[in-house]
Amino acid sequence: LASMLRQERKALPEQARQTGQPLAVVQSLWALKAAQEREALQKRQAAERKALSARLPRQEVWRKWLEQQAERGDEAALAALRGIRYREQRNKNKAVDGIEGEELDPLRKLTLAGLEAQVDAKRQLVLYRGADGREKFTDTGPRIVMHDKSDESLEAALRMAAQKFGSKVDITGNAEFRERAARQAVRLGIEVVDADLQHVVANERARMQQARKSPFVMRPVSQAELDAAAQERALRVAEIIAQAKAEQEKAAVQLAIPEVDAALQTWQRATTPQVRQRAVAQWMQGMERIERQGGDVAAANAHSRKVLGGAYTGFMREVETAARQRQRGRGGPGIGN
Repeated sequence: LASMLRQERKALPEQARQTGQPLAVVQSLWALKAAQEREALQKRQAAERKALSARLPRQEVWRKWLEQQAERGDEAALAALRGIRYREQRNKNKAVDGIEGEELDPLRKLTLAGLEAQVDAKRQLVLYRGADGREKFTDTGPRIVMHDKSDESLEAALRMAAQKFGSKVDITGNAEFRERAARQAVRLGIEVVDADLQHVVANERARMQQARKSPFVMRPVSQAELDAAAQERALRVAEIIAQAKAEQEKAAVQLAIPEVDAALQTWQRATTPQVRQRAVAQWMQGMERIERQGGDVAAANAHSRKVLGGAYTGFMREVETAARQRQRGRGGPGIGN
């Protein structure tokens, strides 16, 4: 359902162009339909779980239901199953050299220079090999298992962990590997969450800080440090751009929100069909203004839903009727543009 809704959302601008309706109106109508479909899906899933509960022991119900959803291609269910298998083997895995974290995205191939990915769809894992064909590490979802302990393989695995786990990792294995991996993680700007490795983290940070305070001492700078610094700068630039865009959209919405609010209040207080129609037309104009100014139409629509509460569905039916009337008044798609 999520994939289908994403495709429908992408097609909304073309739908608005073909029907002659304002994009803001098309988006609002689609949002209502999507919410109804999600609600229906949740009810079906609840019924399926209830049916399973009647046939299986309670502890097996959740896992069996996840397996059914995974067979349908549900990425969230696949991730949950990997998490269950991981927790079942967690104590045994603690002795194996590896990197763990909270899985934020569906399991997929990630591109790292010089590595070749081999996907095992049945076991839900990705094996990474070097240019020489040797196994470097395996991504099992919530865990990256090391096969090759070289500095290059460790750096590549940590970079992948940072991308997968949100720059927070838990390091397993023998003491020598864990300390080496923790120091490399600090140099790459990755947070190590293991409590027993915090003294190693503090020591490496102090060493790096001392090196920065000694400008007259020449020391070699590793490619990993250069890459980490460049990555930090790129992330900062991306944050600044995203913040500026968000502020711009927020300002645009704030300019038109009073017009939308006034229309909603008029519609709620209206006692005649004519007044309600004028309120609907005013609301549509406000939404179109938000769209023209590059504002967040979805946020404005969510605001309207919050203001109207249970009356929102009826309001949107009147919006749809008004949009059709406007289209007929223009003589159909494309006429009068």
